[in-house]
Amino acid sequence: MCVNQAFEFKIEPWNIRPPPPWPWNIRPPPPWSWNIRTPPACPWNISNESWRNRGRCGCSEKLLQSEKKKLSELQGIRRELRALKEQKGQHHQEVMAYRRAKLETPATTSQQALFNHVSTNRQTKILELFQIVKPHLQRATRRNYALSPEVQLLATLRYFAVGSFMEVVGDGLGLSKSSVSKTVTTVTPLLLQLMKSILVFPKTPEEIQLANQQFYDLDNIPRVIGIIDGTLIPVLSPKVNEPLSICRKGYPAINVQVVCDHQGMFTDIVAKWPGSTHDSFAWANSAICQMAEEGGFGDSWLLGDSGYPLRPYLLTPVQHPATIAEERFNQAHGRTRSIVERTIGLWKQRFRCISKSSGGLKLNPTKSCSVIVVTAILHNIAVRENVQLPEEEVDAVGADGEEDAVSNDDDDDDDPLNPHQGRMHPAGAEVRELLIQNMFGW
Repeated sequence: MCVNQAFEFKIEPWNIRPPPPWPWNIRPPPPWSWNIRTPPACPWNISNESWRNRGRCGCSEKLLQSEKKKLSELQGIRRELRALKEQKGQHHQEVMAYRRAKLETPATTSQQALFNHVSTNRQTKILELFQIVKPHLQRATRRNYALSPEVQLLATLRYFAVGSFMEVVGDGLGLSKSSVSKTVTTVTPLLLQLMKSILVFPKTPEEIQLANQQFYDLDNIPRVIGIIDGTLIPVLSPKVNEPLSICRKGYPAINVQVVCDHQGMFTDIVAKWPGSTHDSFAWANSAICQMAEEGGFGDSWLLGDSGYPLRPYLLTPVQHPATIAEERFNQAHGRTRSIVERTIGLWKQRFRCISKSSGGLKLNPTKSCSVIVVTAILHNIAVRENVQLPEEEVDAVGADGEEDAVSNDDDDDDDPLNPHQGRMHPAGAEVRELLIQNMFGW
């Protein structure tokens, strides 16, 4: 068949050239392996490894060796970490086994064993406290080794008395640091509920008259209802407003205002102001000051040092005595006010957690204030029940470095932060002058 017949092409003009066959522009494909290069054969005198690395330079070879060395080092570090992890796991199992053994032994679960080193008088008061807090400390769980109320209460009291790290407190009872921390956090608010029944300020006429008579028997100063003073409790430096907590002695603290009676029992306490706060500011913003301004004291008054303002209901010593009567008043005032100074010293000796000798309270500010008030409550219970300190713990007041527990009138007189320095309240000066003339002008 011809081309013209295949395409059914009809040639009419004489000058038109017939088309070529249809595949004129299609090139036949080359063989399939035309672009595949066969690898050269390895020479017979060269090893296969050298032949494969024939294109690498010396730097690449050194880099390869360095990477291999690093890889071996990492593998060694991983083996060491794996060994340390296994060792830590084994140590954890040993610690848990030790704690379980301590909890299972009668040394911690038996109430009698817990009181082996406690005097009989102390045992009685601790058992009374235990009856108060027991319903709130009973664990509502069936898990093994739940802390009993006895262990929780004694661990908290131990922390208050020793003031050491919680790990050290827990070692004596086979507890961890977290267990002691949770126990202190749980027990402290329960004991804080005793504040209204233990810290009682005289309010009725009979109570005020009894307090006046008891103070008068001490040093012939009439109508004294209480003695007020401030003290610094060292605490852990707070994370917020740290400069406000730095006291005049250079360490973070809480300025605590206390009022005590003739027996050395606290009748009022305010523990909420940072260490940089002046005593007069804490007094002006306290509930007892408002009570005094509203006439709650009657014709009675408090005794305070020169850091407090002179008022008809708050008598301070004469800063510059000019007469013998004023000197006598200052001496009697100082002897009576020494009760609160000794009370603060004994309070800090009884509970080392608030003492500077133990480093102070290592809790946040809110918990620290609660612990301070609770220790004051426990101090009142101890004084009321005549619970004495052990002979090995009895030191001279202030001998443990608690120089802030004893106020100094001379320091207060020269204190530039005292807002009442150089001022004289007319009504307060008149009341004090009348008292000096009538009682010390002989």
